[in-house]
Amino acid sequence: MTGTGYDERKPAGERNSNLSKVIDFSRSYNPLIISEVEKERISNETGEVRKHENAAYNISNWVGVRPSNIMVLSSLTEIIHLFYRSMGKGRAILLEPVFPEHHRAALISGMKQTSINLGAINQDITLLKNFHPDVISLNSPVNPTGETLNMNQIESILEEAERIGAFVFIDEAFVEFYEGGIPIDYQKLLSEHNNFLCGRTLSKIHGGSGLRLGYAIAPNSIIKQLDSFSVRNSQELSLNGLDHSKVDLKWVHEEREYIKEGLESMGLEIIGNPTANFISFRTGSNDEGQILQMELERNGIIIRDISNFYGFVSGDFRICIRNHNENELLLKKMHQILKK
Repeated sequence: MTGTGYDERKPAGERNSNLSKVIDFSRSYNPLIISEVEKERISNETGEVRKHENAAYNISNWVGVRPSNIMVLSSLTEIIHLFYRSMGKGRAILLEPVFPEHHRAALISGMKQTSINLGAINQDITLLKNFHPDVISLNSPVNPTGETLNMNQIESILEEAERIGAFVFIDEAFVEFYEGGIPIDYQKLLSEHNNFLCGRTLSKIHGGSGLRLGYAIAPNSIIKQLDSFSVRNSQELSLNGLDHSKVDLKWVHEEREYIKEGLESMGLEIIGNPTANFISFRTGSNDEGQILQMELERNGIIIRDISNFYGFVSGDFRICIRNHNENELLLKKMHQILKK
C-alpha cells in the first residue's frame, strides 16, 4: 500500500467502485475460440444431439499420442500438485522463472526446493547433478518472459535427468501460442524417455480461465502412478464443443508485435523474447511502475505485477494479448500516463 491509499491487494473493482467496465490484461484471452464453445452450449440447449466422447480421446487426437498417454483433470494446478504428491519427499529443482504454483506444490508435498536460473542450465546442463534432484520443473514457454525451449533443449534436460535419476515436469500452459507450431515431438519423447510429464491447459488457448480443464502428456507408467493418487471425474467430459483445428493464432502474433513496438516506443524494456500470448516489460523505477499500475486501474485497465516471480522486481509487469481495439486503448492510456 502506498501513501496515496492505493492497495494492490484488492481487486481493481474494489479499489475504484466507479468502474463500470474492467479490461483485464492480466489473464489469457482468445476472442476467436470462445464463440465456438458458446455455439456448442446453445446447440445442446436447443436439443441437437451430440456424440459424447471421452476427453482423453479428444485430446489424444489433437496432440497425436495414444489416449493411454493422456490424463485429464479439472485444472493444470491440480496436475501440478498431484505430480509432486506422487513423487514423495525428496528434492525439487525449479528452473526459474517458473509458475509459482510449483513452489507451493513442492512445499505442501514436503519436498526440499532449490531454484536455479534456466539460462544457466541451458549453458551447462551438467550443473543439475550437483543438486541431486528427484524432480526438475520448468516452464516452456517461460512465464512471464515468453521464451520457448526447442526440442534439442528439452531432450538435453531429459537425458541429463535420466543420468541422475530425476523426473521432469514441463509446464506448457502457453505452448500452443508459439508461432510456427508446437516445437515438441511428443511421439519421439514418449518412445525414448520415461521420466517426464508435460502439463497443459485448455483455459489459455480456448478462451479464458472459465474453462477449467488441464491435462498431462506422459509415459503410461507415470500416468498410472498419478492415477493411483486421484479420481479423474473430468475424464468423462465431452470436448466436442472445442474444435482444435479452428484455432487461428495469427491475430495473437500480430497483436503481440503491435504491443511490443508500442511499449518500445515509450522507452520501456521488453523482458525476454516473447513467443506466447503475453509480453513482460520493465518500467524505469518502482515509483513509475506503481503510478502506471494505479492510473491504469483508475481507467479500468488491469496489468499483471510480476514482482513475485523469481528474478523480477517491483515495476515489472506482464500484459496478455487482447483484441486490437483494447490493445490500442492500453497503449494510448500508458502513453498518456508515462509522458506526464
